[in-house]
Amino acid sequence: MNINIAIIDQRLIKISEQIRDQAREELGITDETRLKSLSFVFLTVRTILDLTDEETFDCLTEGSGDFGVDAIHLSEECDQEITVTLFQGKYKQNLEGNSNFPEDGISKLIRAIWALFDPSTPLDYLNPRLSTKVEEIRSLIRDGYIPRIRAIVCNNGKIWNDIASQEIQRADLGDQAVFEHVNHDRLVAILQAAKPVHDTLQFTGKALVEDFNFSRVLVGRMAVYEIYSLIERHGERLLERNIRRYLGLSGNRVNEAIRDTLLSEERGNFYFYNNGITLTCDKFLYNAFQSGDFPVKVENLQI
Repeated sequence: MNINIAIIDQRLIKISEQIRDQAREELGITDETRLKSLSFVFLTVRTILDLTDEETFDCLTEGSGDFGVDAIHLSEECDQEITVTLFQGKYKQNLEGNSNFPEDGISKLIRAIWALFDPSTPLDYLNPRLSTKVEEIRSLIRDGYIPRIRAIVCNNGKIWNDIASQEIQRADLGDQAVFEHVNHDRLVAILQAAKPVHDTLQFTGKALVEDFNFSRVLVGRMAVYEIYSLIERHGERLLERNIRRYLGLSGNRVNEAIRDTLLSEERGNFYFYNNGITLTCDKFLYNAFQSGDFPVKVENLQI
């Protein structure tokens, strides 16, 4: 048995006890096998999206009338776009980890994407939790927002097979939807990647520092090469919680605009053409007596 499968299975025992009462009251789930599958989806949503337990449970839609969607999350609107993350989970009680994600699961998710994100498509019965979320998304689409869809299929086995891959290609979802596989190995890797990133950032010119709501903000300029070097040193650990990492360049207007500016003759105006990059950390230190060009020490950095 794969050690990562065993690690995740042990976590699910604890999560099952944690959400048992809420799953019974809000989702009508009492069967132990279904509860464990629900716990797996819960763990995946919480880990991938870095949500609180309360926020994670609010995403769950599993049950009758779930349209093949076990959980759904809507991001905040940005630049007339919304990012919607769909989850479908398949948890095997057999812990050998040698089963592919089933083809019919991929088929259901493809049908759900085509139906849920077209406001003119009438829907059969949806359970109340999913119906509320879908109506919120459709309302935004009617208002002109463009949905970017991240379809995450999760299991304690292998990725989908070639037939399912061909079905995804035939679905012709374009750049608006990306499929992603998450299993026990990926979850353990993310959980273990909690090793914090500590580094020093070199800012250029003057900076604005302000304290409010028990937080501190530093706004300044940094050479693109500094960001490049940061990624080279720490890799994707910096981007585990960054939605742009998953959407990539193709079809994402924000990312395309950033790339195009960097490659154009007007890259010197990058500061004025783009919204910038948000770096979060638990703590940062700098020399307040210095007039500019601050080296800033950061702890637990994320982009």
